[in-house]
Amino acid sequence: MTSSVCMVEMTIFLCILLPISVRWFASKWHAGIHLHRLVNLVYFVDIVRRHSHPHSWILNTPVFALYLFDKHVFTYFYKRNKSPAMKRIRLGQDFMVLYWDSPYGFTDTVGPDYSMLMNNSSLLEQKHVFTCFENRSGRELEDTNEEEDGTDTYENESSGDGHKWTVGVVIRVFRRPRSPVLGARDRVSHTQRMYDEEPLMLVTGPRQGEMSEIVRLELLRDRDAKLVLLGAGSAINFILDGLQWCTVNKPARKKISLVYTTRDFDLFQWAMSAISNIVPVCEARGIFFDVKMAYTGSMTEDSSHNIESTMHSNDADYSMHGSMHGTMHGSMHESTYLTSSSEHGMNASTHSTRSIKSRSKSVSTQPNRFDLYGEIEAKSTVFCQGGAGLKNAVETVCKKAGARFYGGRGGAREDLS
Repeated sequence: MTSSVCMVEMTIFLCILLPISVRWFASKWHAGIHLHRLVNLVYFVDIVRRHSHPHSWILNTPVFALYLFDKHVFTYFYKRNKSPAMKRIRLGQDFMVLYWDSPYGFTDTVGPDYSMLMNNSSLLEQKHVFTCFENRSGRELEDTNEEEDGTDTYENESSGDGHKWTVGVVIRVFRRPRSPVLGARDRVSHTQRMYDEEPLMLVTGPRQGEMSEIVRLELLRDRDAKLVLLGAGSAINFILDGLQWCTVNKPARKKISLVYTTRDFDLFQWAMSAISNIVPVCEARGIFFDVKMAYTGSMTEDSSHNIESTMHSNDADYSMHGSMHGTMHGSMHESTYLTSSSEHGMNASTHSTRSIKSRSKSVSTQPNRFDLYGEIEAKSTVFCQGGAGLKNAVETVCKKAGARFYGGRGGAREDLS
């Protein structure tokens, strides 16, 4: 290959395709990651083949070989738990909760990551990483006296009890058609397939999340300054796991604040139920929190539909507002689905005012957004997970208030799953 051809080739890959792949990370991650890896592969081959770069033979080639080994061996065989028995609760049309029993026990960290991949996915489909929560307290998160209309339990030979669970995760369902389409079975998002199809999948984990150990160490740090765990939407996962961790460990931090917001009513009710079932366990051990929850959606419920559409309704919407506040996506109530006056599919109209009154004295609720300046104090430590708008707003307030800020992964890329 002549030098001129190499120059044109590398110009195309580095100056055109590489920026495109980076841009696709924010809108077409499923395709952008493969294009990005192709550019890296071409660049690697271009360097290794040159006789003027003998050091790359020694340094780059072993690293590339280790990458391939890790990609194709450890990814599928390290702590593999293929097709565990799943309990899936559909949360309207936009969210779901998955529960399963992991054979690898509980972690000693907060918000571990688990990777999931549907068994019948195409070759190019990547595993999707989710921050999860673990059932260290041994308690159910939904009230058992409520009917779980959206629950599906799938069992396999390794577990006769589909309701036994050690790990759970709230997942948002993204329904935008994929473009470009990389495989016939992946024309829609991976999360939509997890919602629509039988959830038989490869689950890899647990692994530490990007904030897992930092949160744990801050909980164990004896300081007077406030520790704030702030999340929106499906970020309820890391807040719940922080509570679950405290049911079996004793944090040294004196002031711990849990701040959660969503505009989805079903998610708000489910999150309030889950938190209210765990907080008493911590309080019985002498561990107390300042728990605040904000519902920022409509307080008026107006539905006119038959019972079938009722059982799959959800007014979830994804948005991020302004520089001082953020709202994210929704989930479910333990009694997620509205009831119809007809049992046979006849149309019914319901107009009601939603109640967000807390069922626990330890959990305060409000029907509007938080004043972040009132929640973030000077010298406090703030961990935030949610959309990009929320994290930017919280980071801005932290800088002005003199607080330390840690932002979790998510935002743009999360919208693609």
